[in-house]
Amino acid sequence: MELNEARLVLKEDGDLYWYTIFHQRVTLPEISTEARVVVIDVNENVIVYSNNDFIEKIETDEGVIRTRYFLKRSRIQSKIRGKQLRKKLLERYKRRERQRIRELINKAKEVGATVLVMEDL
Repeated sequence: MELNEARLVLKEDGDLYWYTIFHQRVTLPEISTEARVVVIDVNENVIVYSNNDFIEKIETDEGVIRTRYFLKRSRIQSKIRGKQLRKKLLERYKRRERQRIRELINKAKEVGATVLVMEDL
C-alpha cells in the first residue's frame, strides 16, 4: 500500500485525530469478450452496465444518499459523547448503507452480470 495523505487534526473539543489515507493498485484479470460487465461507481448518481452489444444507464440517487450517510456519521462521531450510543447509531447507518449497496448488486445480478467493477473507474 502507498501512503497518499496524512494529517493531524485538532477538533474543537481539544481532541487530536490522525487521518491517514492509503492507496493500493490492483491488477484485474483478463475479462472475456462474452462477459457481461456491470460497472458501478457508488459515488455518482448513475449505474452503467454493458457488454460488447449494449450500454445501459440507470439513474439513481446513490451519490446523494451516500453523502447523507457520510454527513450523518460525521455528526454522530462529533456530537454523541456516549460510546455505546455512538456505536449503536453508527452501526445502524452502516447497516442501512450496506443494504443500499446490496440493492445495486442485486440489480447487477438481474441483468446476468458475470463481472462487477466497482469504484475508481
